[in-house]
Amino acid sequence: MKGGEHVRNALQNGLDVTILGDNDFYSQRSQLEKRNLPPSLESLRKIPPFVPLGVKIENVHKTGMGSSAALITSVVGSLMIHLKAFGSVDLSRDIEETRRLIHNAAQYIHCLAQGKVGSGFDVSSAIFGSHIYTRFDPKVIQPLMESSKIGETSLLPTLSPENDAWTYRVQPFRLPPLTRLLLADVDAGSDSPSMASKVLKWPLEYWTSLDQANMVVSQALLKLSESYRVHPIEYSTALKTIVLRPAVEWHSLTGKNGVVFELIQHFDRAYRAIQAVRQQMKRMGELAGVPIEPDEQTRLLDSCTGVPGVIGGGVPGAGGYDAIWILIIELDDASLGSPLANVQKLWQGWQEMNVSPLLAEESLSSGLRMEQLNEVNGLAEAMKFVQE
Repeated sequence: MKGGEHVRNALQNGLDVTILGDNDFYSQRSQLEKRNLPPSLESLRKIPPFVPLGVKIENVHKTGMGSSAALITSVVGSLMIHLKAFGSVDLSRDIEETRRLIHNAAQYIHCLAQGKVGSGFDVSSAIFGSHIYTRFDPKVIQPLMESSKIGETSLLPTLSPENDAWTYRVQPFRLPPLTRLLLADVDAGSDSPSMASKVLKWPLEYWTSLDQANMVVSQALLKLSESYRVHPIEYSTALKTIVLRPAVEWHSLTGKNGVVFELIQHFDRAYRAIQAVRQQMKRMGELAGVPIEPDEQTRLLDSCTGVPGVIGGGVPGAGGYDAIWILIIELDDASLGSPLANVQKLWQGWQEMNVSPLLAEESLSSGLRMEQLNEVNGLAEAMKFVQE
């Protein structure tokens, strides 16, 4: 690990930092209106990548996808790599110590910027990609958070990956085969720090109950992935049966094929587990006096889960008036209809709120990685625009 003298020498000629954000982090309604395009996935693909927002930062409408955490993680990782804080690094390989150091530093900086210690999941996702996350004990960075001598306190003893006080856990996770995650921008984004700070004050038993409900969801989805590995043909048959029906009817389906019937029941359990999480989050929001799942979004989500082929949905992150997620069945068979098209049609005709899809899908990469300028669609062009 390089020290302060190395950093001062590396920065003696200054440093230019260019920050670009993916379009999905910010509402693109104004861009769609400017181009006279309807809010659809097809329309969003016509907007140039990294399109300038054209407004001051305080007027930016975010979509609740963790842009603050992604920004801080990217900057922290880039600075550490640029300054050669740990020598030669290839993030295409899973170098545990390097990722853990960037994770710990980014968690601290993000908490410092937001003025509180949140769940840490958004930063962890930016570092490790898709996973099941167990939060670190906030006490590990509390002394740094409370210190009034920022810049004078040694950070490495606390942030080092060798510090056993970092108790977070990361378990691999993927969505079940032949399913797809849909995200939508719903009106303006919420103030995550202020909302989360109110909810975080609730007693431990509320969080324990919600954690248990979330684990039921994760285990149900992992069970489906395992079932596909063992019974791929029966898995596809089960999907072809339930894709034509709303999830509320799946529990009543019967059949002669025991494996197919069992798989249908697994999908039904996933649907009911997701519904249970929604109910707990809405109740917690009501008790805390914050709109985690506002009534308007409850009506929207209820309608979405009534579309045949939809497994479930909810509000991501801190909730509020910013985004929703929907998990759908996606089969390459036009005769079975298209949950994707039907959900988009519902969104386009929704009158109570303005709903616009996002292009983001499940990432199968390992999270933080070094990119080549010309390998990221639109990045080189966006860099030229910024530098002009």
